[in-house]
Amino acid sequence: MRYLAFPIIWMGVIFIFSTDLGADRVTHGYLSQFIRLLFPEMDQAGIDDIIFAIRKISHVTEYAILSILWCAALRGRFNLSSEWALLAAIVFSALYAGVDEWHQAAVPSRTSSLQDVGIDTAGALIGQALWGGRLSWHTAPTRTGQSFGWWFAWGAFSALLLLIVVRGGGLTPTSLFLATMAVASVAGMVGMVYHVRRR
Repeated sequence: MRYLAFPIIWMGVIFIFSTDLGADRVTHGYLSQFIRLLFPEMDQAGIDDIIFAIRKISHVTEYAILSILWCAALRGRFNLSSEWALLAAIVFSALYAGVDEWHQAAVPSRTSSLQDVGIDTAGALIGQALWGGRLSWHTAPTRTGQSFGWWFAWGAFSALLLLIVVRGGGLTPTSLFLATMAVASVAGMVGMVYHVRRR
């Protein structure tokens, strides 16, 4: 049970910040003051853009952490292989992202969005690309996890360059991010399968 405690506790933290406590009307004020302290000449539109970016980066970060914790817990508690723990951690994190958005739909001060589910899932994928293949309480780093990470990074870099060149900056930052993560995720999965089949 001690292995599962960490992701469950983190899910509770995410749940708490999905209430009024994490609402934009609550966080906007002190974030604005902090940004004005750092950049006193910035106008309100620029401050709003930074706050929007902070909120989306927070989504990515909290679900990257959640997927890492799930991966470690599944490998530690059930002794799953690296690839199965990695995939299960992504699935569990994506499912909880959907549950979390459904919860936010019931909170008057919050809004729910399928786009945020996509951003959260991208965060889970990033977590696995960075650490999922090497974090465990019982097993050493695996070539399968490393293969996923390298192919994911290659896919993200290639997609980002291609989209910028082809679209010429015509995509919104959110669309560019989601498209890049989609391509990178497919590349990561292909790399992992390729490595497993070659063993």
